[in-house]
Amino acid sequence: MKKVLSVAMASAMVLGMGANAFAIQYASGSSDTAAWPAGFQFDGRMFVTNKDGDIVTGSNTKLDGKTRINFNEGDVIWMPLYANNQKEYTVVGAHQGYDKVEATTVTFDPVLKINQVEELVAIDANGEVLPFEYRDNQNKVLYWYNPNAADTASYTGPNGLTAAEVKAGWRIVKIPNVVENNYGKKVNNVRVLLNGTDVTGNYTAMTENSLVSNTQAADVYVKVEKTASGIVFHVGDWYRVATLKKGDPAVSANRLYNNGATFYNATDVATPLSYEMCEQLVPQSVLNVVMNGAVGAVGNTTITVDDAVKVDTYADVLKAGVEVVANLPEVAAVNEDLGEIEEGKWETDGNYFVNTVKYGHYTGNID
Repeated sequence: MKKVLSVAMASAMVLGMGANAFAIQYASGSSDTAAWPAGFQFDGRMFVTNKDGDIVTGSNTKLDGKTRINFNEGDVIWMPLYANNQKEYTVVGAHQGYDKVEATTVTFDPVLKINQVEELVAIDANGEVLPFEYRDNQNKVLYWYNPNAADTASYTGPNGLTAAEVKAGWRIVKIPNVVENNYGKKVNNVRVLLNGTDVTGNYTAMTENSLVSNTQAADVYVKVEKTASGIVFHVGDWYRVATLKKGDPAVSANRLYNNGATFYNATDVATPLSYEMCEQLVPQSVLNVVMNGAVGAVGNTTITVDDAVKVDTYADVLKAGVEVVANLPEVAAVNEDLGEIEEGKWETDGNYFVNTVKYGHYTGNID
């Protein structure tokens, strides 16, 4: 039978009597005698919440402490119950909290002016490091850096922890914006170095203008024709450069044109045109007219092919030897002192360790 525990606390008693004077009442809904656990009592620290459910500042105190608390209408007093041989579910991924992670330095190969994604460190047009995240999989720590957020700010990154990572005990730690060096001077904690020299904020020093090969979209003239054997596509200048039938290899002939003015050479083509691409890119309305027509029916159109041609342009790039160095802070140990654990009395629930302690928070275990 499920047992129900209630604690009756009249406000007059709260104000005028000690913790040991509170009445603990038990009701099971039957005449069964309650089998109370040994050592069952109030213990630990009490606190008070207001009518909105927020903890009243300064109310967290030992039961036998001398803290004075002014109570208001709607306040709720929370007093933990303790007992012998109780199960503890608080430790995740290990028996006794989390180890300290030493401060260390990590180095990244950055990219220039690209949208930040996880574990990709980028530098903006001012030569400053953009916000980024770094996952330490060994120590299960997610470090995050955002120069626009105070060092005391709560996590504001784009990714965060998955439910599985939270359950496995991952911690989130902000990488400080500035630190104090050995001479007592505040310096950037995340820096851009060029061959060991700090060039943070100096975009000109860390970049050079260089010829860069990119790709860009281009248009293709296409004539759709219905033949006795099926649909074919005539492509290129005046639709005469190549004819694509189902099963034909892709073609790279000078079939592309730049804003209707010039055609690209075959050597400039990055994405050869195939029959299947034409099927996908030709408007369905054009295909329908031709397919529903007699043999010899045609329809002319223009399609756009992404990443069609190679284009060499001059652009700013990071110089060789540019790297981003970040000083990761020490991550304090989490000492989850459960009290004296009953040896051999522990079990697992996924990544959770469930310990039985000789004396701890009451979790419903009845002797």
